[in-house]
Amino acid sequence: MQLVLLSVIMVGQKVAAAASDKQALQTYKDAEALLKIQDEMHRLIEVNNALTEAIHRAVTAKGTSTAEQPNVSGHSSPPA
Repeated sequence: MQLVLLSVIMVGQKVAAAASDKQALQTYKDAEALLKIQDEMHRLIEVNNALTEAIHRAVTAKGTSTAEQPNVSGHSSPPA
């Protein structure tokens, strides 16, 4: 009887260990995927910031080079 129970316990431990290993591997894969997503988000934020700065410089340069500036009502008026 003890030999039967011992083999049942050993098989149960093997199954539990396999499930634990599978869960650990999935956790690792999830963490790796999250790290890749975070790196991509960081890269996209930096690209967005660079583009925003370029747009700001272009708009600022265009605004200072025009002879007339639009006023709040949308009509053009000469600069003061």
